[in-house]
Amino acid sequence: LTPTTVRSNTRLHYLFDPVKRRPSKPCLICASPTCAPHSSPTFRNESITICDSCSPLFSIDFIMDFCDNDDPAVRETGVNHMVDVYDRALLLLRYTSQ
Repeated sequence: LTPTTVRSNTRLHYLFDPVKRRPSKPCLICASPTCAPHSSPTFRNESITICDSCSPLFSIDFIMDFCDNDDPAVRETGVNHMVDVYDRALLLLRYTSQ
């Protein structure tokens, strides 16, 4: 790529411009890098970074959907994910309280 190509293509210019390419904050729950468009808007209003895939864990409907599902594999996957996420949150809270 030449500098003129990078300047003319705004998407590539964004990737190569170190000022515009800011590091993403990690999700507080799963620690995955989360940019602003992929973070939960309800938590973002409170300056808390939580990704869209972890934000449903805080709703009753999400948990009830897993409990009501007839497929045991889907229930097992959902419960394992919730246990992993809640374990990480518990470890984070214990570490920060020391």
